[in-house]
Amino acid sequence: MATRRVNTPSIAIPSLSVFQLKILLLNESDHYCLGASYLRAFRELGHDASLHDPAADLARWPAWRMRLVRRALERPILALYSRRLLRRLVAERADLALTSPNGNL
Repeated sequence: MATRRVNTPSIAIPSLSVFQLKILLLNESDHYCLGASYLRAFRELGHDASLHDPAADLARWPAWRMRLVRRALERPILALYSRRLLRRLVAERADLALTSPNGNL
């Protein structure tokens, strides 16, 4: 019995590098943290990735550095900071934002 060759249409699957995404990572910016690892990986894949460290941003606020003020006004400070951070992140118009409920990826 002879074998018969069937022509099937080939499907071209584009590589992931064709789809360059703008990715925002919200995590610690220490070189050895998981967020920095994701940042290096996404950049290696050719994506436009940036890392925002909310803890480092808050540490620059004078009210956050004073323990007594931070304890008394933690919720209002975090609410104000969250609104500012959200406005900044929306203005960047990212395709993807990665974070976790506890701030660690």
